[in-house]
Order: sequence, then C-alpha cells, then structure tokens
Amino acid sequence: MIYPRRPKISALLDDLNAVGILHGDIKFNNILSPAEPWLEPQICPRHKQVHQWRVIDFDRASKWNRENVIDRKRFSNIQCCAVEDPMFWGCC
Repeated sequence: MIYPRRPKISALLDDLNAVGILHGDIKFNNILSPAEPWLEPQICPRHKQVHQWRVIDFDRASKWNRENVIDRKRFSNIQCCAVEDPMFWGCC
C-alpha cells in the first residue's frame, strides 16, 4: 500500500530526531493537520518549508543523546520505521 503523506510525516520525524526527541507514541492519530488559518505559518529551518502536519501528544516523549552513536542509530530508526508500519496508518 502506498501512503502519499509518508514523506511529509517522515520529515517531521526527522526534525524530532535532529533535536534528540523520541516521541514514544507515534501513530497516525497523533499527527494532525492544523485547521487554524489565522495562525502565522512557521517555516521549518531544516526543510525550508511550512510543514502541513503537526505532531501532538508528547506525554511519553523522552530525550536521547544524539552524540552517542548507538543512541543516534537506534532511536532515529525507531521513529522512522513507525511510518512504514501499516498499524501506524490504522490499517490493521
């Protein structure tokens, strides 16, 4: 199955990885499209664009050590692989 939003959501997770945040509960219903047209759009400094999606529900989030090579490989893979799982999209 092809998910057209996957690259855009992966970019959000890439931003979290870049600052060393493990969300802890990444799933499709914790990613929302902002519906407030009156809010000033924020340009992502890493991707040089306004993201169409927002990550919410950080109650299980934790900070990890980006300087530790083992942490960097492990935790960045955890979040990015979540988007590949059909359960992320609510298909199972």
